[in-house]
Amino acid sequence: MAWGPATRMACCHCLGGTYGGSCAASLQDCSHAVLRHKQQAAYTAARELGCIIATAEWVLLSAVRQQLQPQEDDGLLPGPAIPGFAGHVRQVTLSAITGMDRGITRYKVECSGAAYSADMPLSTTSHVMTTSEACRVPSKKIETAAAHNLLVVSTEWLDRCLQEWQYIPEEQYRLLTAGSTTTAAAAAAAAAAAGGSGGRLSQQQHPLNSQMTQLTPQ
Repeated sequence: MAWGPATRMACCHCLGGTYGGSCAASLQDCSHAVLRHKQQAAYTAARELGCIIATAEWVLLSAVRQQLQPQEDDGLLPGPAIPGFAGHVRQVTLSAITGMDRGITRYKVECSGAAYSADMPLSTTSHVMTTSEACRVPSKKIETAAAHNLLVVSTEWLDRCLQEWQYIPEEQYRLLTAGSTTTAAAAAAAAAAAGGSGGRLSQQQHPLNSQMTQLTPQ
C-alpha cells in the first residue's frame, strides 16, 4: 500500500514495517507518531509538535483496508501494562495464529504486561492463546498444553482484558478445560463456533480479529 511521501511515521512501537509509508528518524520529521500508551514521553512531545498520534492497530487496519483510517489518540492504552496482570499471567505463547494476526496478537500480549515467548518453555509458560477455529485441529502446542494442564484461551480473552484494562478471569474463554483431552477440546471448539460467541465480545467490537490469513497449526 502506497501512502505517499507525506506519511512519515515515528514508530516507537510498530509491526515491523510501514506498509508503504516511510519511517522518520525523529518526531520533528514525522507526520504520524505511532505510540502504545499515553504515559510515553513521546506522547507529550508529539502533541506539542502537532503530529497525528496513531496506534499500531491503526497501521495494520489502514494496510488491510488499503486506505488511511481516521485516528484519534484516545485509542492509546492508559499505561505500559494492565495493573497486576503479570501476577496472573506469567508467559504467553501463541498457537496456529499466523501472518498479520500473529503480529498484532503478540503486540497485544506485550501491551498487557505479560511476557511473550515464541517457544513454549514449560517452566515459564502459563497460557497458550489460540482461536476456537484452530482448536478443531489441535496443534502440537495445544497437545502439550493438554498434557501439562496449561491454560488454553481464546484471543477474545486478551481483547477483553485490554478493553477493560484489568485482569479478567479466563474461565469463560478457556478452550481446553483442566483434565480434558485434545479430542474433547476439538469437539468443544466446534460447538462453540457453531453456537456463537457465548457472551464473548463480538468480532464487530474487535475488527482486527477478523481472520485475514488462513490459520495453520504449528
